[in-house]
Amino acid sequence: VVPVTVEESGPLAGLSFCFSGSHSKPRKVLQQTVEKNGGTVASGVTKGLTYLVLADASSTSSKAEKARKLGTEIIDEKMFDAIVKEKGGSID
Repeated sequence: VVPVTVEESGPLAGLSFCFSGSHSKPRKVLQQTVEKNGGTVASGVTKGLTYLVLADASSTSSKAEKARKLGTEIIDEKMFDAIVKEKGGSID
């Protein structure tokens, strides 16, 4: 999977998100929220990733461990919604 950027500008421009685990909303909906607001969706944890969104922020999954090593911020879905709103974005 290749990261897709729908817009170069928007409230989430310059931010990248990777979703892992199960969430209250379908992953596709969460990814569309990022893209619609100008952010980037990544399929895996890499050095430039801004946020890893997990169902449980204290997870010990391989993605979570890699994110901790790289210093990527790990957040849950509630925090994701808060960040989108704080930046002036809209949530479906």
